[in-house]
Amino acid sequence: MDAESLGQIQQIVTTATTELRQDMAALEGRLAGTITAVRTDFTEQIEDAKRHTGVLIEDVLHKLDLVVGGHQGLRQQMAEVEAKIDREARETRALVQLSYQQLHQRVENLERRVVAIEQHLGLSASQALPTLEPPRFFRSRRVSSPRRHCSCPRDSALVLGLEDPTTPYAVWRIDRPAGIGHTG
Repeated sequence: MDAESLGQIQQIVTTATTELRQDMAALEGRLAGTITAVRTDFTEQIEDAKRHTGVLIEDVLHKLDLVVGGHQGLRQQMAEVEAKIDREARETRALVQLSYQQLHQRVENLERRVVAIEQHLGLSASQALPTLEPPRFFRSRRVSSPRRHCSCPRDSALVLGLEDPTTPYAVWRIDRPAGIGHTG
């Protein structure tokens, strides 16, 4: 090999090496640009996902707050209804007890009057009316016009149900014997 051939080979290798280095530098620049573009795109997508997730979380939290508020409102309404029911039950119990006491007092008064009349008329105990046992209540309701055939005070205008379900409402009717006037 002569020097001229060696010089040509050296120039070819140098040119090829230079071109290769330029190509690699260009590839490196393009690769760096691509990597930068991918990183920027990936970062933007992550930021969009974060924003979207944040919006979704805020929406879920808002809906959860609405549910919690509704639940608290329902709990408060239930407590108010329970208090109202308890108050009305106490009032109803008081009215029923008062009515029962008034009816019981009237029955006792009438029984005393019947006994006095029986003694006055000379009737025996076997001919006397049976004594009414106080009923055991299981329900009560107000009636629209309770004074049609009743001389009860307006406060005790309750129709009272007996414990026996076959007799839905108690009717206490006490007939006055002829000749006895009304004193109420």
